[in-house]
Amino acid sequence: MLGDEAAGKLVDSATVLHPSHFSSSPAGAAELTRQRLIRAALELFTTRGYHDTTTAQIAKKAGIAEGTIYRHFASKQQLMNELYRAAQRWATKLVQETARDPEARTARAQLMAVAHGLFQGAAEDTAVVKLGLLERLEAVIDDESRKTAREFRLALERIVAEGKAQGAVRTGAVEIWAGVWLATISHALEKIVAGDWKPGDAGVRLVILACERWAPLRDKTRQSLRGAHRSHVFRHDVIRTTQSLAARKRVAAPRPRQFPCSRTAGCFPV
Repeated sequence: MLGDEAAGKLVDSATVLHPSHFSSSPAGAAELTRQRLIRAALELFTTRGYHDTTTAQIAKKAGIAEGTIYRHFASKQQLMNELYRAAQRWATKLVQETARDPEARTARAQLMAVAHGLFQGAAEDTAVVKLGLLERLEAVIDDESRKTAREFRLALERIVAEGKAQGAVRTGAVEIWAGVWLATISHALEKIVAGDWKPGDAGVRLVILACERWAPLRDKTRQSLRGAHRSHVFRHDVIRTTQSLAARKRVAAPRPRQFPCSRTAGCFPV
């Protein structure tokens, strides 16, 4: 599951569902308790909210005594920060592995692969993606969590910066383009987490299309065609303007002088 991969087995679902996978040693039992505690906290934080979740509720859902929580975590806030960092590390790993993928050679391909990976993750383990990428937790995350979040953003910005080096990204601050891209993708993540969309739905495809349309990433072929079109329009405008000026000159050319005639005086210049 996604949760298992988020920073070193965030939640080992196999051992939670099958406790026999752990040895009966004290260390094995302690790890099983920790995994149950993590999964219970993750579910409550993302359904009830961090502030409305108590340690007593976490303990009850995990099937442990409330005091047992403090054998693994110093406080509810530390528990939440551990979960947050795990989710952020998973997202960072996804971006980094995509950037190293030889099949995704361009920045556009890499960003689209990251988007699909995030969408799939949101469908498979909604709580991890919701807590790590969608929840507003600025007031409770610590410095280490902020550093972990920056690592995710920096990994994303490196892809955009590479796109600029390839000449495929418009001018502008890399962090702004990365932020706008992530905000657009987050709309689809919210829909998937809420159960309104699935990764292959039309709404998700529309969000991806929106990323390509506003996008900092420009298709070189399309760009060259636009350049050719602009050149053609320019030449057409020059020809049309030249013809118009010539026509004006013909209209404005001096007319031959006319000499009124009189039967008595003959013709004379005016």
